[in-house]
Amino acid sequence: ERKRKQQETDRKRAEVRARLEEASKAKKAKKGFMTPERKKKLR
Repeated sequence: ERKRKQQETDRKRAEVRARLEEASKAKKAKKGFMTPERKKKLR
């Protein structure tokens, strides 16, 4: 059960990440706000 839920969460995360990448490609405004360093701190 937990494994299935984990897979579903991972799949949703992948979908969201893909959507965000599409959005960021569409508009390259406000570049450099979420830097890799900030992302690491948030994780």
